[in-house]
Amino acid sequence: MQKSIAAGVVVDGMYNDLAALGLKIYSFELEDAEVTGRLWQETRNHGLSLGDRACLSLGLRLSIPVLTTDRA
Repeated sequence: MQKSIAAGVVVDGMYNDLAALGLKIYSFELEDAEVTGRLWQETRNHGLSLGDRACLSLGLRLSIPVLTTDRA
C-alpha cells in the first residue's frame, strides 16, 4: 500500500483487485514478529530490511519459497 500511495496510485479496492488475481493476503502473527526479529542477527550482513525479514518469516511459516528483486 505504501509504495502504491507514494506512486500516486489510488488504493481504494486494491485488496479486491489482488484477490481477483488469485493473490492472498496473510495476517502478520505474533510468531511472525518473533521470527522476524530473530532473523536480524542472521541476515544483518546482507542488509535485509524489516519488510524483507517479515516476508521471510511468512515464507518460513507457510513453507513456501520467497523471491526478491534485490540485487544482493
